[in-house]
Amino acid sequence: MSTYTPDNNPTYQDNNITALKDTDPVSATKTFNPLILRLINNTRAAWQNAKRPATITIAAHNSRGKNADFTCTGTNDQAIINNAIDSLPATGGKILLLDGEFNLSRDAGGGSIRILNRNNITIEGMGACTVLNRKFSESSYNFGLITVRGQSDNDITYGNTIKNLRINGNLSTFGGSLNFGIEIMRSAGNTVSGVIIEAEQTAIHLRGKENIVTNCVFRNNDSGVIMMSNVNDANSDNKRNTVSNSTFYGNDGNGIRLEGTQYNNIVGNICFGNNRGIHLGTSSSNNVAANVCRGNRNAGIQLTTSRENAINGNTCEGNAGGGISLSHGSDNNAITGNMCARNTIWVELAFGGNSENAITGNSCAHNVTGIELKDGSNRNLIAVNNLVRNNAPLLVTGGSNNTIDGNKIN
Repeated sequence: MSTYTPDNNPTYQDNNITALKDTDPVSATKTFNPLILRLINNTRAAWQNAKRPATITIAAHNSRGKNADFTCTGTNDQAIINNAIDSLPATGGKILLLDGEFNLSRDAGGGSIRILNRNNITIEGMGACTVLNRKFSESSYNFGLITVRGQSDNDITYGNTIKNLRINGNLSTFGGSLNFGIEIMRSAGNTVSGVIIEAEQTAIHLRGKENIVTNCVFRNNDSGVIMMSNVNDANSDNKRNTVSNSTFYGNDGNGIRLEGTQYNNIVGNICFGNNRGIHLGTSSSNNVAANVCRGNRNAGIQLTTSRENAINGNTCEGNAGGGISLSHGSDNNAITGNMCARNTIWVELAFGGNSENAITGNSCAHNVTGIELKDGSNRNLIAVNNLVRNNAPLLVTGGSNNTIDGNKIN
């Protein structure tokens, strides 16, 4: 037989119920003994929690249809949204935002819409017609227009979803280096999907593990997605995140930037018209595959002081600073099966020393320079690449003990 374990701190209290004394277990003048009282309290608390709606619908001040649980006024709309999040059951639930514009100001303590220390919460819009407008400049590093954050590295939040809405950062009016569209911190297993973020300083600032960003559009921001180790928590675990099937264009900085992270998947994205398409800085063991990087002002894919990454099956075309560039001690990377055309340089092992990389099985055509090895590029393997119709198919200006074998040069 199982034993009931009482909760010594029940969330429901009734001061009118007097506990029965242990010395008088059957007295008719008393009501309940402590064990029965706690059982009643916990049952009532569970019943009250179960009465909370699992889905709350919120209309904007200008929604076309206002059949909703709450309607915002167009001023400080985050207050109604946060109150709705707080009223969801402890097990989670959904906030459904109807079409229209939600104007968000800075909430007390920082940020605007907040999922703090909560799990399995969904914030869902109706698509691009659900617009969250930034109406303030952020002054705290740890908050975004939408913030998903756990209490600590040992007490993370998980299983939350943000989907099918648009964020307008109003960058020209509300500038600031700490303006993040979505901040995910001390969190695992969260998903951002079907979201459009435009005119923000940073569209998504991601510090967590096993999170997914997919089927999103990031346009005309200063930076798209920045994934980095948590500078405020020495034990931060930032790895195994996925950014996939998303489009990054017109961003002044990087489309996707990884800084101090590992074991992430950057797969199937389109990056064009950014400064760099994809940039890995001090990051290792990541998989960058099947992306299209086209027409970026600098490199399509840039590795800086990054080791043991797999760069495979990408298309890099028309990038001004090179298709794929390695610099500052980027060693032991595998560059395989990529197609690069019409770049200034297809693959560049640039300054700072880059050693023991394998550049194999790639197709390179119509570039100014196919592959270039500069000073400090040692013990690299350059093999079985198709280097055709480049002004300079293979240019070696430095380095030593490199193996160059089986390449087709025409």
